[in-house]
Amino acid sequence: MELCTAYMEPGMVNEAVFSHGCRMIRVSALLDAGLRALAEESSGEVQDERGALLARLIVSEIERAQDADFAIPMPQDLRLRRICDALIETPSLETDIDSWGSIVGLSRRTLTRKFRAETSLTFGEWRRRLRAARATIQQTEGQPLRAVAGKVGYRTAHGLQAMIERCKVRRGLTGTNNQRNSAPHRNP
Repeated sequence: MELCTAYMEPGMVNEAVFSHGCRMIRVSALLDAGLRALAEESSGEVQDERGALLARLIVSEIERAQDADFAIPMPQDLRLRRICDALIETPSLETDIDSWGSIVGLSRRTLTRKFRAETSLTFGEWRRRLRAARATIQQTEGQPLRAVAGKVGYRTAHGLQAMIERCKVRRGLTGTNNQRNSAPHRNP
């Protein structure tokens, strides 16, 4: 698994593609090749016809890309965003949903309803997906699973691995389906 970022000028990509903010996407073989080829150009900047063609190809592939396995949708409501920002900063926080509700001034029921309406995930699903994504990133950076587990709120590496597998099962990413969809993920 590999993680890389791509930066584009505003307006290069259809605004609807990023209507909910930053996206983590699955990278097709064509997008991967285009990104690598453009990176080999002089400092990755578009300076000639080939570079312009590569840039258009990359934008087209990004616009049609599917979300990555652990894409994390962000809510628009500032109270919910406050919770998400705190968890992104410190994924190991053990604050439960009732406590978060008290912190941001929402009842459990309202928090639960708004969270699902804005992210299409329950609060628990969102937190697990965040932890799985953070763990995956830290592992790609060479950190041992045991250390990563503690950083994302799990007591053991086995517990973290089990949670990641459950997330994959829920998204239909196990067995042959997972092997078929195992292209590297990148974060544009």
